[in-house]
Amino acid sequence: MLYPIKEIIKMKKLITLLIILSISSYAKGQAVEIEFISEGVKLNTYFYEGVGEERMPALIWLHGNPGAKEEGKSSWAGELNQQGIHVLKFNYRGLWGNEGEFTLGNSVRDLFNAMDLVTSEQMRTEYSIDTTQIYVGGFSFGSSTALVGAMYDERINKIIGLALCDHSYFGRQIMDPNSPIRPFIENSMASLFLPNGVIQQDKDIFEKDLTDNIYRYNFVAQANRFTNKELYFYTGLNDSVCPIEDHLIPFYRRLKELGHNNLEVVVGICDHGLNCETPVTTAEILINWIKK
Repeated sequence: MLYPIKEIIKMKKLITLLIILSISSYAKGQAVEIEFISEGVKLNTYFYEGVGEERMPALIWLHGNPGAKEEGKSSWAGELNQQGIHVLKFNYRGLWGNEGEFTLGNSVRDLFNAMDLVTSEQMRTEYSIDTTQIYVGGFSFGSSTALVGAMYDERINKIIGLALCDHSYFGRQIMDPNSPIRPFIENSMASLFLPNGVIQQDKDIFEKDLTDNIYRYNFVAQANRFTNKELYFYTGLNDSVCPIEDHLIPFYRRLKELGHNNLEVVVGICDHGLNCETPVTTAEILINWIKK
């Protein structure tokens, strides 16, 4: 079929417009590798851009120990993007090809620097970040990192802990030769660190950081530091790695003693990996609280 010249021009303009719209739609909600240098160490980092026209909240995500190499392929982060939530994901120093030593203290400092990054004028402007809605969330070891970080950084005031762990508790158990969980700790360290684990450093570096900083990392003893912070915990009744009796309940009770009234806790019939009798996804947990 032959078309008049005017119709061909119109069709070309329409095709061009559709291509532009398609590219714009594709670009939003995609993970972008960005440069994030924490105290001289370049970290594997991706920014998952939320879909929306207005300024959007951002979640800084802190993975468990050891986690996995961040390569910008998180499906749950993409689900948050579709709900208008930015996500920053990175690996701590000392992990997955990043230089430096992996410790809780260094991971907390990486978090502080991530806060600097997300709240910077460049990021705020380029990605339309609402810096009044910065959430810091983490799983397992990441929940400890989030809570310890929140004690020492006033900017961190919206905290999410999944499969909550208190690493000051582990530090105390490491120092106790009669600890009932010593076999668990020793087996865990052997599976994570040299010579057989994926973390390319001696376990003593990680353990010494915990035992040298037991009070500094003890968010139960310093629960008063959370008075004006919003807290959300989702954990499992059947968690055998960080049992709620040792990790969640002492903190919860201390917060209630102090009259903390901005605290939400969900305990599901789940294991440490949040495999629950009533299935729930990471995206659902996070979206339900951030968008409430």
